[in-house]
Amino acid sequence: MSRNNQCRIVERDETYPVRGEPITIRARVRVDARDRDIFDEELDSASLLRAYDAYRTRHGIVSPAELIAIRERYGLSQSAFSLVLGFGAITMHRYENGSLPTASHNQIIRSCNDAACMRHMLDTHGHRLPTSVRRKLAEALGTTVVDPVQGAFERILSRAPGELNGYRPFSFARFREAAVALSQHVGVWKTKLNKLLFYADFLSFAESSVSITGACYVREKLGPVPQRYESLFDALVASGDLACTQKDYPNGTVGTLYKATRAPDKAVLSDEDRDTVQRVLKRFGRMTCAAIKEFSHKERAWSNTPPDQLISYDFADSLSVCNVATAAQD
Repeated sequence: MSRNNQCRIVERDETYPVRGEPITIRARVRVDARDRDIFDEELDSASLLRAYDAYRTRHGIVSPAELIAIRERYGLSQSAFSLVLGFGAITMHRYENGSLPTASHNQIIRSCNDAACMRHMLDTHGHRLPTSVRRKLAEALGTTVVDPVQGAFERILSRAPGELNGYRPFSFARFREAAVALSQHVGVWKTKLNKLLFYADFLSFAESSVSITGACYVREKLGPVPQRYESLFDALVASGDLACTQKDYPNGTVGTLYKATRAPDKAVLSDEDRDTVQRVLKRFGRMTCAAIKEFSHKERAWSNTPPDQLISYDFADSLSVCNVATAAQD
């Protein structure tokens, strides 16, 4: 009788260590005539996969089939799904082929069963996807595509709501509409536009306990300015929301004038926000850059903040413009 004919397959309990935890399953094992184990790659691999499945069930870990089903629900390829979740492509390939996800990755994958969570993933990581894939995913989620520039600024300037952003997370859309509203009718020089944004946000906070844009403001030599204002203004010029002209001065400096190319989008800012902007324009609209700079230097928000540090919105009630606005309302 040949050796192969003497072998048979038996079932018995086998214990496998999975991430340091003993997992016992019913395994199929090949043995010889004396019941000694014989290596069988196919059977051993199947038993190991069953141990992994048992571990998944015990700890609520997503299976490869579940992962693929979630991905296909949104019409995404393996590589696109890895990008929107923030994983590496190789990592996603391993998970779909049986490797166990880490605890954090498992939580992220499972959360994508909820369309609201997937929309958050699109807002956060959608800039990594090709435009066509990003739009396709947005359509599947019944939402609109987040502008990559907007998403980038909101990630860079992201800060938990608090006294440094007027208890509002930074909103590029709100910042854009405020800048458009403040420079809609006449051109506004860069120095002045920075101060107008500052006063609009701080006046809003003084009256409603929340800023308009969520911008943080830095104490600079020329007065308060929005954090990353140069990049923000450049983005608004690049997007066509603001037109920009420059003037060379004899002392070697360059002045930058901004003017809105369109009317503000009324769907973005509330009636109260727009009223605040108009009151700031009424108060400072005729001031020169030099005059509004000197005016801002008299504010405690500027004088009591160290150079190059963020200004607390807690100074809002002490601003001259807030006192003037209050008096006008009385």
